[in-house]
Amino acid sequence: MILSKTTGALKAQTQTKAWPYVIIFVGLLIGAAGPIFIRLAQSEGIPSLVVTAIRQVLAVILLTPFILSNYRHELRHLAARDLLFAALTGVVLALRFVLLFEAFNNTSVLIAGVLNGSGPLWVALTEILFLKTTFDRKFWLGLILALAGGAIIGLAGFDGGSSLGNNPTLGVLYALGSALLSAFYLNVGRSVRARVSFWPYLWLIFLFAGIASLVAVFAAGQSLTGYSPQGYVWLVILTITAQLVGHGSMNYALAYVAATFVSISAQMGNVISATLAFLFFAELPGPLQFLGSVVIIAGVIFSIVGKSQSKVIDQKPDQEVTGPRAG
Repeated sequence: MILSKTTGALKAQTQTKAWPYVIIFVGLLIGAAGPIFIRLAQSEGIPSLVVTAIRQVLAVILLTPFILSNYRHELRHLAARDLLFAALTGVVLALRFVLLFEAFNNTSVLIAGVLNGSGPLWVALTEILFLKTTFDRKFWLGLILALAGGAIIGLAGFDGGSSLGNNPTLGVLYALGSALLSAFYLNVGRSVRARVSFWPYLWLIFLFAGIASLVAVFAAGQSLTGYSPQGYVWLVILTITAQLVGHGSMNYALAYVAATFVSISAQMGNVISATLAFLFFAELPGPLQFLGSVVIIAGVIFSIVGKSQSKVIDQKPDQEVTGPRAG
């Protein structure tokens, strides 16, 4: 009897430990489909700015009942400073999504995803410049690898047979801009996250991102209506998969798994997205594209590990996911 109880307890403990990793895996699979749904929505004639606006609005609508049921008291007592920073973060997030979606529209899913996934490098560099943080040699090795990978992708313009997209140079610039903005919004949002729970914070930045993108849509003279029903279906699926399941699962796992592991796992989402792009769009990377992307991913992983080890040495735990938000 005692042996049976002990065995049952060990099995339950093992299942509990394994569950967060299952969530990460499922979240990666579902979230990695985001670029595919973005492309499908764009193929229905929906501009990137409209994709951004509708996605944020849908996310807010879906999250609002949960937020008001569980966090109404916290929202009522938010400091004005936190609201201001959340608003700034939301505006930056909206702009970041527009750039990312335009990157997917102009170059391959692999290149756009990998360059956008270099966000952890830019986060660390801003910490070095503005917070005077020091990192070990693994970080600098990772940075060198990432730069080398970018140079290889630059040479891919001469790589015959590779699918670079309609305007690869513009797509690369959009993806890099998205990565830079991710560093900005993570660093600005970090101060708010120290005082505000995760779900209210996420709801707030989605809300302000939605408001900002709606204003931009109307200022640009674009419309939220008049597109095909299939296009709206893709936007609903995009919101549920990449925005809610993808983001939510990775951040949920942070309560049980080291942030370093989550960030490194997020890099693998680019590989899954590239595989799906091949299956859906017959998008096959050329040799230089593939090599450059692998080198960049390796560089980002080295940098994440180097940054994590430096944080441990300095006793400054980092509980932010700095991996790619591909969708």
